[in-house]
Amino acid sequence: MKKTLLLLGAVVFSFGSAFAQDIVIKRPADNNTGLISTEGDNGAGIYSADYFVLEDETTLGEFYFYGFNNEASPDDFVLGFNLYIFEHDETTSSPNGSPVDLDNAVVRLANIGLDKFQTDMGWNFIVNATVANNDTDIVLPAGEYWVSASPIVQGAANGNGSWYWIGNVTSGLEHGSMLIDPTDVLGAGVSDWAPISALIGEEFNAFAWRLTDGGILGVEDFETNSFKHLVKNNQLLISSDLKINNVAIYNSLGQKVASQSVNATSANINLSNLSSGVYFTQADVNGEVKTFKFAK
Repeated sequence: MKKTLLLLGAVVFSFGSAFAQDIVIKRPADNNTGLISTEGDNGAGIYSADYFVLEDETTLGEFYFYGFNNEASPDDFVLGFNLYIFEHDETTSSPNGSPVDLDNAVVRLANIGLDKFQTDMGWNFIVNATVANNDTDIVLPAGEYWVSASPIVQGAANGNGSWYWIGNVTSGLEHGSMLIDPTDVLGAGVSDWAPISALIGEEFNAFAWRLTDGGILGVEDFETNSFKHLVKNNQLLISSDLKINNVAIYNSLGQKVASQSVNATSANINLSNLSSGVYFTQADVNGEVKTFKFAK
């Protein structure tokens, strides 16, 4: 295998959210090595995949993929993003399908638009599954799966815009990460899924990524305890039996993007200045903080 697969000395970033969420998968970026997982604008790609297990039925929330490119900015290259999930094939101990054979994919989010995912700290990618799926929740039953993540970039998959998915060392998994190069971009003949450890001649246990459970409350979803909210016509409508003191809205990076003093039992908050995406809201209701999220 050509060493173009490897890029050493990655800068590892951590990500923190201002909100506590239920974390389903957590694999920290504790490796200084990354493996390419990128699709070029001609449709030819090199794809990596990571094994994971869901113990319970799960509504997919936010994916956070750790990666790097030491020589370029994502703003100059990234055109879209692919997120695929395949069931585990017991016979081959690999994904049941591939990014060029999606008939069996249980999640098929191809060419997600730039307005439906985010980058963080350079080449880390944040994808909310519900937003990427046109505001429709994705629910997976308990089982064994593989996730494949790859930005779509200007130029060749192994060109200046290549994304390197950072490795994870500490997660002991039954099956190690895999790579496939269906159109032989690298010239190494990896036309089927192959264990990365075997390809590079050193242990590569897993990739670094995180998944929270969730979904997004729709316009007809309401909270209990006398507190209600609804998004309609570019307005966030909130009401309560108790006095609402103030409201603050944050984006998925934890940055405050709007706030309003209410001091009443109801309020209409203008959302027209916010771009499309997922937002978290904290409302102080009679001294008790209510936290919820919505999609615009």
